[in-house]
Amino acid sequence: MHPRQLYQASLLPKATDPGVKEGQLVSIPFTAGTFGIIYANKTMLTAAGLDPTKPPTTWEQLISWITATHAKNAQTGGITLGLNVSSTGLDWALEPLAYAYLGKSAYQALFGKGRHGGVGQPQRPQGAEPLQRADPAVDARQPGPRHRRRPTVAFAQGKSAFDIGGTFTLSSIQQDGMDP
Repeated sequence: MHPRQLYQASLLPKATDPGVKEGQLVSIPFTAGTFGIIYANKTMLTAAGLDPTKPPTTWEQLISWITATHAKNAQTGGITLGLNVSSTGLDWALEPLAYAYLGKSAYQALFGKGRHGGVGQPQRPQGAEPLQRADPAVDARQPGPRHRRRPTVAFAQGKSAFDIGGTFTLSSIQQDGMDP
């Protein structure tokens, strides 16, 4: 709806969005939820000799858990991440990892407004650490499900031990047949 039409509609009795001011900027949230939530299959963790009641607290521990489930069963261990949309890996995995390891200032220097080039550019060496830390997870990825349109379905069906999603992924996992 054009801003002028939105304003006019807000003046009507029983308007669904009353109180709009002329010239007011209106935005829509990028998403309703949080990215970077890592889900794990407790049965697969136990089968790999891991204690699901004591989850990993560092990236290195998480990588060791992913590697352990992959070593136990290369077909169903490992991790899935939706990469059908190219920004998913960046938004859901690399950016949170970069913030955790680089800290606020270096993260903002790397991804902040007006920055040019990718995190792997030579002039931006601070981007190398998150990429290097993410590298071991690539070795334990699921060869099929990570490229599927809906890796959460693969996770819910027991075809991977871990899935990176968001708060909104929980309903999908449940809908796709897994008891969260």
